[in-house]
Order: sequence, then structure tokens, then C-alpha cells
Amino acid sequence: MQVFFELKFEGEFQKIPQRMQESIARYCQHNIKPGTFLSALIQNDLETAVLQADEENYPLLKLYIMWFKLHTANLLGKENFQKHIHK
Repeated sequence: MQVFFELKFEGEFQKIPQRMQESIARYCQHNIKPGTFLSALIQNDLETAVLQADEENYPLLKLYIMWFKLHTANLLGKENFQKHIHK
């Protein structure tokens, strides 16, 4: 599969755990649906994201939102999420 963009987790974004970076990459580059927490976050379902976040990811919610807005805003939102995972 051709990758159209490079994912970067630099500076403050390095705090996002490696396992989560890998899940984000699978979603962005290979259209693979992530777990409940990331799926909710990507679809702008903050309530579900907060409830599904584990103790490691909960304090990083703002960082995740900032990263997605800066790097992959076109993949955010329920409609974009559904279109992307069904390509």
C-alpha cells in the first residue's frame, strides 16, 4: 500500500506511547480501525474517549487531540472515520 504522508511524533508528541503511535499509524496509513479509545477520539466522541482512556493515556488526551488536528485533521470526525476504515 502506498503511504501518502509520514507520521511524526516529535517534541511533546513523543509522550504518546509507542504502542499508540503504532495504532495511529495503522489507522492513518492502512485504514485499520483502532481500539475503542482511539476510535472515539478520532470520531470526536470525547465522552467515550475519556471513559475508555487508561491511566497512561488519560493525562495525554489534549496531546492526542493536538496531534490529530496538526497532522491528520482530514481523518477526524465520525463521517471521515467511517469512510477511511471502509476504503
